[in-house]
Parts: sequence; C-alpha cells; structure tokens
Amino acid sequence: MAEDSSNPFEKGIDPDTYHALFEEDFKTEDPWSFGTSKYEQTKYGRQIKVSKKYMPDPKKVLEISCAEGVYTEMLADEFKNAHITGIEISHSALERAEKRLEAYIKEGRIELTEGDITEEIYSLPENSSDLTFWSESIPYLNALITPVDIYNCIEQLHKVQKQGSHLVMANIIDQEGYPEGPITRKVLIDNIKSIISEFFEPVCERSYREFKVEENQEFDYEIWVFRKD
Repeated sequence: MAEDSSNPFEKGIDPDTYHALFEEDFKTEDPWSFGTSKYEQTKYGRQIKVSKKYMPDPKKVLEISCAEGVYTEMLADEFKNAHITGIEISHSALERAEKRLEAYIKEGRIELTEGDITEEIYSLPENSSDLTFWSESIPYLNALITPVDIYNCIEQLHKVQKQGSHLVMANIIDQEGYPEGPITRKVLIDNIKSIISEFFEPVCERSYREFKVEENQEFDYEIWVFRKD
C-alpha cells in the first residue's frame, strides 16, 4: 500500500500535532461513542471482568488515556475501595471527565491529570499502582516516539507498578478505513507487546471480532493482562 503523505500517522507525528489532533476529535462530545455504544461498553466490561479475576480489590488504580471519564466511572463503580488516577492528553476531554466524575472527585476517590503519558509516566510515583488500565492508545506510541523511547516508557511503567500488580490493555488490530490504520498493524502492536513482556509476565490474552453499529464496521481487538512478579 502506498503511503498517504497527508496522513500524519504514516511517517510519525510530533507531540504538538498529536495533541492538536485529539483536541480536534474532542470538539465533539463522545466522538467514539464510548458512553453509548454496545461495542465499546462490551469491550470495557470484558476488561473489568478479566481484571477482577486477577485483582479483585485494588486500592490504587491508574487509567492511562481516560478520555471523558466513561470508563473511569465504570472502574469507580466496580472497584469501590480504590483511588483512581486518570491521565488524559486532551483538555476538552478532561473538562468533560471532571464534570462527569465530579462526585467521585469531591469524595477523593478520583484524581485527574492532563498530560501526555509518554511524559507523565516519569512523574508518577514508583510502586504506586495495583492495577493499571491502558486501553486503545498504545498504538499511538508507534507514531509518537521511537522504539527506544517506547522501551523506556514501558520500563518506567514497570517501576510505577507495585509488586504483584496487573496491567490490563485493549488494542484494536489492523484497523481499516481510518487514519490510525497504519499504527494498528498487528506486527507493530506485537512489537510493543514483546517490549511489555520484557518487564511483565503475560497472564492472559484474548482476541475478539465484533461489529460496531455506530461505525457500520467489524473490528478486531485484543485484550492483554500482564503481571509484575
């Protein structure tokens, strides 16, 4: 397939452009129908179900790329003894998340931070997370930073995780018809999985193909679970 010179995900993307793209996406509320789509809700539910198998009562939860807080709210309802830290690059998305999660924030159960995880990961305290969710945004690392930087980012995440903690991820594979398609190629996603496996023990991997009504399209995605031994 020939490269599309107008697609920033074909050749790599600088942080400012990356940030601007997400701000553009979040000009529309819930641009991917996270809050209303059966497909998205099922995917979230599967991650929660498998995470509870390995970590039923976490005290510290980290959610990377929390968007408008739809998944964050589900996590707060499922893990009632947990303090949840959410990180999101889009200011617009974070403002909506703060509104959605206002009651939890006032209770001190949720804390939200605006920032790029490739930078914020280095400011998070070591040994501070029992359970981390990193859903959907892993492919963007392929366009945003170098393989060495990806390695360093995952190494730092390993330091953030407590001994015996778990990392839960969901990633779309070989997405077609979207600008992000090139960075979701399975070989690239598998490269990141290999890096993660250098630091964490893989304990679960499941593959799904499901139809998303809102997009009138089937998507393949994988759910991974890793443990820090």
